[in-house]
Amino acid sequence: MEYAAEAAQQNYDGGIIFVSYLISVIGAQTTLELLNRRTHITGLYNWFLLAAAAFVMGAVSIWSMHFIGNNSLTLTVHDSTYQLSYSAGYTFASLVVVIACMFLAFIFVGITEDAKITRIAPSGILAGLGVVCMHYMGKLFNDFN
Repeated sequence: MEYAAEAAQQNYDGGIIFVSYLISVIGAQTTLELLNRRTHITGLYNWFLLAAAAFVMGAVSIWSMHFIGNNSLTLTVHDSTYQLSYSAGYTFASLVVVIACMFLAFIFVGITEDAKITRIAPSGILAGLGVVCMHYMGKLFNDFN
């Protein structure tokens, strides 16, 4: 039996995309503020600020922005509407991974007082890998309902 291939019609909600953007900006500004409040590379308070910055960058700026933005997508096929849904376990695991990667990236840059390209470049690569891992883990077992 042959079936005619029909592409799904994609619709995006601009309001949800805008909220996703605002959340990302607010999270990034909060991360910068937390990192600016660090007074030294040692001390419990400074490590707390570094961990808080990693949490905000990972959980708010990256993870929340990504999944809120994904909720703007609606697919229509044969007059039926579908929206993405995610496995709770893999979605939570993607949150943990992105926060851990941001923490490691911030540690790599923040353990010295000198900002050098030899520390910034690998830190950026690590942060990027965290985003990639989060993206694919969260979508690993998604389905439509």
